[in-house]
Amino acid sequence: VDETQIDYASLACVRFQRATVLATEFVVLGGAVRAATAGTARDAAPFALSAALIAVDHVHFQYNGLVLGLLIFALASLRRGAHVPAAVAFAGLLCLKHLFLTIAPFFGVYLLRAHVAPGPVVQRFLELGLAAGLTAVACVSPLLGPAAAAGRAPAAFRELLGRLFPFGDRGLVHSYWAPNAWALYVFLDRVLAKAAGRGGGGATRGLVETKVEVLPGPGPKVCLALTLFAQLPALLALARARDVSSVRKLAYPAAAHTALAAFLFGWHVHEKFLLVAVAPLALLALEGRPLDVFVYRHAARLATFAVLPLLPGGAELGTKILLVIGEEFLLNACFPAAWPAAGPARRVARAAEAAHGLVLFGLFLLKEVVYPCFVPARLAARFEFLPLMLWSVYGAVGVVGLAAASSWRLLGAAARGDAGAWERDAD
Repeated sequence: VDETQIDYASLACVRFQRATVLATEFVVLGGAVRAATAGTARDAAPFALSAALIAVDHVHFQYNGLVLGLLIFALASLRRGAHVPAAVAFAGLLCLKHLFLTIAPFFGVYLLRAHVAPGPVVQRFLELGLAAGLTAVACVSPLLGPAAAAGRAPAAFRELLGRLFPFGDRGLVHSYWAPNAWALYVFLDRVLAKAAGRGGGGATRGLVETKVEVLPGPGPKVCLALTLFAQLPALLALARARDVSSVRKLAYPAAAHTALAAFLFGWHVHEKFLLVAVAPLALLALEGRPLDVFVYRHAARLATFAVLPLLPGGAELGTKILLVIGEEFLLNACFPAAWPAAGPARRVARAAEAAHGLVLFGLFLLKEVVYPCFVPARLAARFEFLPLMLWSVYGAVGVVGLAAASSWRLLGAAARGDAGAWERDAD
């Protein structure tokens, strides 16, 4: 592979990518799902046949299945009470993809409450710290070891931090507008900018521009503060759980909520990060509680539609259609809709899911068929990003709804100090 040549293409490189993506997903993700569930085909389907994961790993060529597998293994270890293996897995996960630092508050509070607090406190704290620390050292040593041997470890460390956290080179939102709170914020800013007769477009042009035109421009510190605040319902529920058994019951919902909060308010979040929240939601749905099934169906659709813009070309239209149809088949075969028994609640739930599906389908047709085929070229060029903007704004409303519902349930569990209350709310 010639790493210096722009637009370099190699069939051998493509084969390597395909083979290694399949191998890592089969071994790591498959093994993690087997450890976390009963290991049936239905248990594996939400992960092996996830339309969003297929799009970003097998078409867009990434290794998200590898890191999601480590995440699922860590969460399953927490549920079983294997806290040290969970800490080791999470430390390795951070070294593979530092963006998982955004859910570190969940792991920290969980391990302190379930492992350290029961005592002996000092021994258990050192046990976790040593296991996670040695894992991190083993992962980072190949990067910083040669630099330390050459006497330039501080410079190499600063360069590494600059590459991991390039706040000065990245804007508030990704150029595709991940469907989060900042998509709604920037959309409102664009509306106000147009009303004021300004050009608009600052926060979404490329990757560098960070300013918004009318509203105050939040920086990375504001994003961090809002993320931590939005994660509080999960952290409070864990901290106030009456016993270790209650903490374990909250592992999946608290992990999902902290990931949703990070997705909603993180700086320059990418669409695929929604998969980090969908994974524990899938584990919850496999337990069969009706509300958890309903939430997972909603989240899985949002995650898939969030990543489809990563396949922008017309040549991929057939692939995208197959992914959407395949996911609907998966959801209805493995997670049939569990409505309330009868009465107005049943009608409202069915109408809400039907409307959600119709809106997503309509937005898909607008972006993939109507705009390229039926809108005049001059008009389409003038409003080039309108379909994508509508797509992102609607998805953002859906993700905000998921986070709000999760906050309500977790705050209820925190108020009562009872994880069983959270589970009863889902039945």
